[in-house]
Amino acid sequence: MSIQYGEPDMAGSYGVVDSFPKDFGYGGDEAGIDDDSSASADTQPRILLMGLRRSGKSSIQKVVFHKMSPNETLFLESTNKIHKDDLSGSSFVNFQIWDFPGQVDFFDPTFDDEMIFTGTGALIFVIDAQDDYVEALGRLHGTVSRAYRVNPHINFEVFIHKVDGLSDDHKIETQRDVYQRANDDLADVGLEKLHLSFYLTSIYDHSIFEAFSKVVQKLLPQLPTLENLLNIFISHSGIEKAFLFDMVSKIYIATDSSAVDMQSYELCCDMIDVVIDISCIYGPIEDGGAYDKESLAIIKLNNTTVLYLKEVTRFLAVVCVLREESFERKGLIDYNFHCFRKAVHEVFEVGCRTQRNGGRPDDSLTSSTSTSSSTHAPNHRNYASHNGSMISPADYPEETRHELAATMSDRFDCKECSESLYGRKYIQVEQQPHCIPCYDRLHANTCHQCKDLIGHNARELFYEDRHYHEHCFRCFRCERSLADEPFTPQGEGLVCNECYCNEFSSKCVACDRTVMPGSRKLEYAGTTWHEDCFVCQGCEKPIGGQAFIPDKEAYYCVPCYEARLAPRCSHCKKALAKGGVTYQDEVWHKECFVCTGCKTPLAGQPFTSQGDSPYCVKCFSTLYAQKCAGCNTAITGFGDGKYVSFQERQWHQPCFKCSRCSVSLVGAGFFPDRDQILCSDCNSDE
Repeated sequence: MSIQYGEPDMAGSYGVVDSFPKDFGYGGDEAGIDDDSSASADTQPRILLMGLRRSGKSSIQKVVFHKMSPNETLFLESTNKIHKDDLSGSSFVNFQIWDFPGQVDFFDPTFDDEMIFTGTGALIFVIDAQDDYVEALGRLHGTVSRAYRVNPHINFEVFIHKVDGLSDDHKIETQRDVYQRANDDLADVGLEKLHLSFYLTSIYDHSIFEAFSKVVQKLLPQLPTLENLLNIFISHSGIEKAFLFDMVSKIYIATDSSAVDMQSYELCCDMIDVVIDISCIYGPIEDGGAYDKESLAIIKLNNTTVLYLKEVTRFLAVVCVLREESFERKGLIDYNFHCFRKAVHEVFEVGCRTQRNGGRPDDSLTSSTSTSSSTHAPNHRNYASHNGSMISPADYPEETRHELAATMSDRFDCKECSESLYGRKYIQVEQQPHCIPCYDRLHANTCHQCKDLIGHNARELFYEDRHYHEHCFRCFRCERSLADEPFTPQGEGLVCNECYCNEFSSKCVACDRTVMPGSRKLEYAGTTWHEDCFVCQGCEKPIGGQAFIPDKEAYYCVPCYEARLAPRCSHCKKALAKGGVTYQDEVWHKECFVCTGCKTPLAGQPFTSQGDSPYCVKCFSTLYAQKCAGCNTAITGFGDGKYVSFQERQWHQPCFKCSRCSVSLVGAGFFPDRDQILCSDCNSDE
């Protein structure tokens, strides 16, 4: 049997199966909102897509918001005028995308930067990572500088695009280089406070959807509240991860506070594609669409993981990742989801009423005045904020507060002191709620720099097993904040890239410039080069990882060395690049240095010569060696290497002995007797 839950009557002009109201602001309060009509196109929040020609701006827009296949974007024409795309009618994200042509000229008198940048929520600048991005960085600097002076509240996002063709190392190197150059350019003109966010993107994977999700989330003032509701939902339902998706674009507008695993996100995106495709084929369409309030989907993977999708509104759905044993309590999950969906509608109803009252909370609602704060540690931000003020469960309307308090758990107490947490702020540690005093007392980390506790309301940064206050996370050389900059560890301290390069990095001997951390370099004989600076002395092309041959203080690739400097083999006259034999001031390849007689290679073998020709021992003995008068074998000079010569006869030393008594005559007197030689004793006997 299935449990049916009644749907509440929602105030305003929208229902459960419709989109959220059009007069809801996603990037702050907008002027000109009428209570009875949706926002006009001129007052809708805008996202600007900018960049050079052919950088991929239009492709991003078509793939993310119009479901175009990435391969089809190859046939898109270049943008030659500003293209405005209103997404409010087909998606939850209620804003416009303005696609700018790459050749836009900010100094053109017809360019009205006040009109364009005022009211803009985010500016996305797209850089082609597969092209030379020097010109793109110059255009980025000019664009954000001008936009910041008009509207300092714009979120500036940089998409380092088309990284699908790059290796992982090249991606990291490119992102580091773009980050360093872009921020250095801003610092040179005194715009250090202008913050740029960088993303590696490609339309051929889910990275572009992940990046756009981050951009859209920054425009949602209700994001902390939605995150808190998702935290409560998953903690009481045994769910590992939950995303609140815009079904049309596959952008997730919120997720719980645990880290986003790209593999889980990609699985959820694929599930949405399957649900939409199957719904369009088999679902009823006479009521305005196949995806409605009854839509749900369950996919069981072969690793005991379950993907569970349920509709929140016509454009929103929650996709959950959980284990099979947790999914056995599906009734509990469905009931908690029912409460979650009602709470989401209440949250956005608060936003609508606040806007309709000119930015003041509705009189029927209670608001808190405590200051919002957040921390980077996972599972710590389990309270909601609205318009800069904290909202705990007690701040919701009575009906919603009753649902949150009474349905998701019978009791909701602090794990340590057992005091009730209803109406109070709390923090989850290992899925267990803790009141603020207990959390600070038991679980707050100690700052590695100042040694003080890092309270729940302080932003916490960490590196490896060291934790810091945000204001303590600084370069120990120049005291520059490292919160949003790359850094390098040095012993117990951390240094920024600039200090590290000045004090610790080696310099390229070719250009005398610092070799930046993370860049590719070559080292040889204690000397360092940039990869592009290590070039052949002959052809002046980078040697890279190829073989090279040093010659004094110069370095040559193998072809240049063989053509210019390599000695020539005396036999074949070809270049001798490595390994050879030197004989009589001439060089041979090892395979060319052979016996003149039998052609056996002599490299590494004993040999002798006759005139200028080398011979192996066997051939020399056969052809030229004298015979021993004692043993009648060749005297080659090898072995003990000594022999005795008398008149026209020669003997090996061991063979030079008395012909009668065989006593050695080496170093002693002897007497020749025709063909014999005798010692003095044998000669006396005669």
